[in-house]
Amino acid sequence: MFYKSLGTKLTLFAGLLVTLGLAILSFTLISTSRRQVIDEVVQSSDNVAQLIRLSITHDMLRDAREGVQEVISDVGSHPGVERIRLFNKEGKISYSSVPEEIGTLVDKKAEACFQCHDANEPIHHLTIADRSRIYENARGERILATISVIPNESRCAGDDCHEEPQIKSVLGVLDVGVFMAPTEKRIGENTRQAIFISLVILILTSVGLFLVIYATVNRPIWGLINATRQVASGDFSHKVSPTAAAEIGILARSFNKMVERMDSSRTKQEEWIGTLKDELGKKAREMRTMQYRTMQAEKLSAVGLVAAGVAHELNSPLMAIITFAHLLRRNVAADSQECQDLGMIIAEANRCAVIIRNLLDFSREQKPDQQFQLCKPAEMLDHVMKLVRPNLREHEIEELCLVDENLPEIEADPSQITQVFLNLMLNAVQAMKPGGKLSVRVDEVAREDFKEHGFPPDHGSSLIRFRFLDTGHGISQANFGKVFDPFFTTKPAGQGSGLGLSVSHGIVTRHGGAIIIDSDGKTWTEFTVLLPTKRDRADSEHADPTSAEKAI
Repeated sequence: MFYKSLGTKLTLFAGLLVTLGLAILSFTLISTSRRQVIDEVVQSSDNVAQLIRLSITHDMLRDAREGVQEVISDVGSHPGVERIRLFNKEGKISYSSVPEEIGTLVDKKAEACFQCHDANEPIHHLTIADRSRIYENARGERILATISVIPNESRCAGDDCHEEPQIKSVLGVLDVGVFMAPTEKRIGENTRQAIFISLVILILTSVGLFLVIYATVNRPIWGLINATRQVASGDFSHKVSPTAAAEIGILARSFNKMVERMDSSRTKQEEWIGTLKDELGKKAREMRTMQYRTMQAEKLSAVGLVAAGVAHELNSPLMAIITFAHLLRRNVAADSQECQDLGMIIAEANRCAVIIRNLLDFSREQKPDQQFQLCKPAEMLDHVMKLVRPNLREHEIEELCLVDENLPEIEADPSQITQVFLNLMLNAVQAMKPGGKLSVRVDEVAREDFKEHGFPPDHGSSLIRFRFLDTGHGISQANFGKVFDPFFTTKPAGQGSGLGLSVSHGIVTRHGGAIIIDSDGKTWTEFTVLLPTKRDRADSEHADPTSAEKAI
């Protein structure tokens, strides 16, 4: 919180020190000023007493008492003078600006007389300060009274006047009292002015201290705090401005160096982790490739052994059955029940022969004899469509074919790719009812667009995409992972061997491509065949052959 911050504490501490210093300074200045003013007033009062003494000296020498009283009365009538009186050594008042006092004795026990009578020195040896005193009169007014000694001079001695100076050194005392109100008013104004100036200095000093501490301590420290928060959140680009005071500036520069080293270390660590991930990914792909090839080789080997055995054991009996069935059918009437039964035998035997032939074709995929050549996608698809159109017309299937004529060439075995396309389109025809629609689209796409499908990521590569969309009954997602397995089929018994998609998958994989399946399970199914262009096929031969299965 703000009141707990270091800058606030430093400001308060410095402010207290400044306040204490200003208080001491103000008290000293006020006291000094008070003493100076009082000293000035005392000196002025003493000067007035001396002037009066000098003024009445001539009249006193002539023993002109009226003149002495007139001078004392005139001076005593001044607004600032409380009273003036002249009394002898015994305390009898001979002259006074207050006529009622003349002839009375001075009360030596009064507050105004303490200072002189308590002094150890003779009155004419006292200093001005000792001859001055401040007291309150009967009306509660503060009075400054200064006494001036009237010495007995040689010119004052005579038969009718005074004794010799060596016998009597002091003739009397002139007491001048002035009001302290103007002086105290002046002292009060000076005190208030000093206090006001001290407060202004205190405020300005405190504000200045706060601004300096904020600029040199608070702001740099908060900059460091924000920087540490940024670094803690992972942002190593945040830097601290090293323009603060010496120690904090050094700390800011050290912090920046620390962040730079941490950022450099993190970058190296990320590069090392990235390299390690690439190596691990590469090794994992190689292991998956080897595992897949091993499993595929084992499956194909097993199928090949079965196919070879079935072909050896069943081909001869099947051929005999077909041959003798044809011979028997020649000897019966064409419209007889026997002819129909023999036709059924021949058809089923031929179907068995087809299954055996498919088995042999599948087993031979272990060592394919592929003849790659440059092929134009549009020409390949046009050739396949010519082969499929009679089947489409027979089943009343509408076709839509959209092909970009400027697509790059692919390097492939035309007969094998034709087999794949025929298989996919014939499967689509069989899945649709009359009135269905088969849409075929071919275009060029970026390899990176299929990362989510598990297709091998080769930057900068392009693919030719063949999409076959039918409006059939669809394939459930539960079967997506099985459609490319050997002998798996959703067709009714006797209408499929389950080897067509397995063979197609193997062909596309060996071409460095992939097959992706998508369906809503009810009204449509789409098979997508991705084949690398000519410039990419060589790099794609090392792709993970399980990518097509991952995409499913």
